Amino acid sequence: MFTQPSFDDFDVLSVTIVSYITFSMDGHLNAAFFEEADTQPDKLCSWQRLRPVCFSIIKGKQPPVSFQITFFLDKDKASNLFNDPMLANNQDIDGFTLHLSYRNHTLSLSTGTVFSRFSLDRDSERLWDHYVAAWIKQKQLDFEEA
Repeated sequence: MFTQPSFDDFDVLSVTIVSYITFSMDGHLNAAFFEEADTQPDKLCSWQRLRPVCFSIIKGKQPPVSFQITFFLDKDKASNLFNDPMLANNQDIDGFTLHLSYRNHTLSLSTGTVFSRFSLDRDSERLWDHYVAAWIKQKQLDFEEA
């Protein structure tokens, strides 16, 4: 995931890497950093942009002790990525998350749905879980469902 573009369509909410020290990153772009007045930075940094930074932190002879990455995919990107306009049309949803956690040589992934208001309808969560499982298989990433 640090050397391949598999997750490059996602934005990053946060990253924590524990190795010889703990590295913590907030995925929100700092607008004050960008000098050009006409530059409108995205609210969140893309994984494509942050991936080489994270890789430079973890590369070496020893794997990190642990890491956690929380990805975010807004509903419009999700709709395009999974070719399903129903995802973008749901007014109660702001986006979707993937949380990766590596600890004790095990990588775990959990999904989440970011709602703009309270909803009892869980169909979108089940659909997101289905899409993520199909996407992982399409990318030929090994996984076990728990």
